[in-house]
Amino acid sequence: MSVIAEGLEAPYYIASFITGAAGSAPTGERDAEVVGRMIRLAVRAQGFLGLETANREDGAATMQSYWSSLEALDRWKLACDRMLAETCGLASWYHAFGLTVSKIDRHPLFKWIRRAA
Repeated sequence: MSVIAEGLEAPYYIASFITGAAGSAPTGERDAEVVGRMIRLAVRAQGFLGLETANREDGAATMQSYWSSLEALDRWKLACDRMLAETCGLASWYHAFGLTVSKIDRHPLFKWIRRAA
């Protein structure tokens, strides 16, 4: 897992992205290339706060990107839509991924306290 999202202060937005969604099989190298391009777009975008990535055993890639505002997230998604259309055609890509957006209003940290026996 790759993590570059540390020290986030609520409120913020999360875009959770997964390839191979809706029963579609991941396509490996193409998915990795496109996710890499999405990451490059994100790190240059205004309002980007960080991201985390992981690869599942079935080959699907997941990415959580963090944004300061819904408007910033929407601008990034529009840039990704353009890139996807130019790279592989939206119709062939959109059936093979899922994107959900969440707003985090607060995120209290819970620490486990080990009690002496």
